[in-house]
Amino acid sequence: MDDTIGWMNSQKYTYTYDINNNVTYRLTEEWNGSYWENSGYITYIYDSNENMILYQYKIMEEGNWENYYYKITFSYNSENLKTQYLYEKWNGIDWEHKNKYTYNYGTNGKIISELGEEWNGNNWVDDRRGTYTNDISRKYCFVLLILQEQLIVFLRLIVLI
Repeated sequence: MDDTIGWMNSQKYTYTYDINNNVTYRLTEEWNGSYWENSGYITYIYDSNENMILYQYKIMEEGNWENYYYKITFSYNSENLKTQYLYEKWNGIDWEHKNKYTYNYGTNGKIISELGEEWNGNNWVDDRRGTYTNDISRKYCFVLLILQEQLIVFLRLIVLI
C-alpha cells in the first residue's frame, strides 16, 4: 500500500449463512475503478448432519454465471466422518472426474488410511496412499505417504491439538 494515497478497493466478499451458521454462498466482487462487479461465487451445500457435501465455484463470463474449473463433492459415513472427496473439472461442456480420495477410520474414529486416485479417462488409477498412526499420547499423528507417479516416500508428522 502506498501511504500517500491510502487504501484502495480490490475485492469484496459477501457471505450467506444457513440457520446453523454454515456458509452457503460466497459472492466475490472486484472493483473496476468505479463500482463493484460480480466476478464469482461459491455454493456450499450441506447434508442434514451439517456435513459439507458440495463445493462449487462459478464465475461471471460476459454477463452470465458459468461453471468454473472445478467442483468438489464429499461423502460421509454414519459417524459423520468424511469417507470420500471427489474432485471434478469443468471441460466447457460437462464435469469430468479428476481426483478421488477415500478415507478409512479405526473403531476410535481416527483416520487410519487414505487412498488417492486419478481418473485416466476410463478408470480410477491409484496415485497415492497414506497410512496414519497415532501415538499413545494422541498428541501426534504419523503419516506415511507414498506417491505412485514420483515413487516418493515421506513421513509427515502432524501435531494434534
